[in-house]
Amino acid sequence: MATPWIPFEATDWLDKALTKEMTMFEWGSGGSTLFFTKRVKKIISIEHNPEWYHRISELLKNSNILNCEYFLKELGPASPDIPEEYRLAGRKRLGLDTREYVQVIDNTPDEYFDLVVVDGRQRTTCVKHALPKIKQGGYLLVDDMSETELPEIPKNWVKKVFLGPKPYTEGDRPLSPTTIWQKI
Repeated sequence: MATPWIPFEATDWLDKALTKEMTMFEWGSGGSTLFFTKRVKKIISIEHNPEWYHRISELLKNSNILNCEYFLKELGPASPDIPEEYRLAGRKRLGLDTREYVQVIDNTPDEYFDLVVVDGRQRTTCVKHALPKIKQGGYLLVDDMSETELPEIPKNWVKKVFLGPKPYTEGDRPLSPTTIWQKI
């Protein structure tokens, strides 16, 4: 289970780019969390789903992984006054408040992280909060999101798009991109 659910080509790229001196932040945990803990100095990972959080917590504990700060930030009902950017809506969601989940990264200094991974809920808003937190030369990875949905990424950042097969996908499921930007 220590495999990120991103295109194999992106995983290969990360395997070469990541170092044990790096500090990173991740929205959305799982196989990627376990993958990253073996390759970076420190990871802060945020999960919204309690069942998944407990499952990954057990894997981290049983694997004696100590370089991961792992937090559960459940999504609560959205009050009428919540700003739209923090209101999660959709087929099965009747308006959930994502503020605590999104804003965890705000507790760190600007230009703190070598890598920020956005692979959870409220991706557009997470990217907005992530941009100032990335070091010069650091990376932003956004999975399963088209660029038309993203906030504007600075034009001078170098972009790599990975679109190809990934683990645990079957049949004719459409491919979705994993995009990595480097802050220049």
